[in-house]
Amino acid sequence: MTNIIWPGNNNWSLIQKIIFRFFFIYLLLYIAPWTWIEYIPGVDNIVKYYYQFVDWVVHSADQYLLNYKKLITKTGSGDTSYNWTQLWLYLILSLAGCIIWSLFDRKRNQYNQLSYWLRISVRYFLIMNCFGYGVSKLFSLQMPFPNMSQLATPLGDYLPMRLSWMFMGYSETYQSFSGVMEVLAGIL
Repeated sequence: MTNIIWPGNNNWSLIQKIIFRFFFIYLLLYIAPWTWIEYIPGVDNIVKYYYQFVDWVVHSADQYLLNYKKLITKTGSGDTSYNWTQLWLYLILSLAGCIIWSLFDRKRNQYNQLSYWLRISVRYFLIMNCFGYGVSKLFSLQMPFPNMSQLATPLGDYLPMRLSWMFMGYSETYQSFSGVMEVLAGIL
């Protein structure tokens, strides 16, 4: 059996190991590469239970720990009270996991193999997001043209994200250009 030599320094400093442990846990929670199987036809029902579990954990964390807001909303935005609660929960879990991992794994010199696989996971996550959002912008599907009631609403009544989306929806050329740039980033 051949030993694989993983790229990287074989002697990490204590601070490098602690930072790696924290970000390894955080990025795995955020990226959740195990959910990528939902893109395989027929197995998307398996991931449904994971998402239900995450919803329950986030709501429980809000109710018993963070009390961020009474009403937790979840939309496609990513800038809602649900998402902020989830972010804080992931940071807290990453910190706790890092402390526990650091206590039980003090003798290891490096994490080159884990670092390699984490980088691969982050790369694929970025590629999938760049292509997904880029293609939908390329064909002007992500941000629709504003309807008449949106155009009649005073600009000061809009949240910054909604105003930005309406601007991009109004300018199909700009939206397509953004899509080309995102797809290009995914290719690179």
